[in-house]
Amino acid sequence: MNWWPSGGFKAPMRAVAIAVGCVAVLLVLITISPLQRIFDAVREDERVAASLGINVTGIRILGFALGAAVAAVAGSLYGHYMSFVRPESFDVLLSIYVVLYVVLGGVNNMLGPVVGAVVMTLLPEYIRELADWRPTVFGLAVLIMLLFKPNGLLSFRAVTERYRRPTKSATSGSLEQQSTPGTAP
Repeated sequence: MNWWPSGGFKAPMRAVAIAVGCVAVLLVLITISPLQRIFDAVREDERVAASLGINVTGIRILGFALGAAVAAVAGSLYGHYMSFVRPESFDVLLSIYVVLYVVLGGVNNMLGPVVGAVVMTLLPEYIRELADWRPTVFGLAVLIMLLFKPNGLLSFRAVTERYRRPTKSATSGSLEQQSTPGTAP
């Protein structure tokens, strides 16, 4: 099996597809696992999460390590594709665009950053005819999106395993049938 094309050392599309697929499977598994709820608890309020027995420092380190692993896969594929990496390739403007992808797409689900990246990539192309006014119109469009959809274009939360399965107490009877402590049924 020939993984490398005959013209150089660029990463072939099969390797890129396998790497992207592995990262996507990892992210989906995290989303449907209890670890997602632990991440949400630490994000919302560290003190409450710590009072529930969650090791906040360990969870933050785990989140940082998972993010670094995804960035390492992306960086290695980029390095293979470009065959040369230099610091000027990653300037402040690129970082601002990446943050805008996530914020405009929505931060509570995995499809949000993808939608944000598509919108932020296609929007400047649609307003290309405006020439000198293009940066101004682009900035106004981003501002309007943030004003009308502050949580992103896809602002719904991903459904976790907790909400898919009915709990035992929810299926055993309604609230009227269950007795409260200290009262007779």
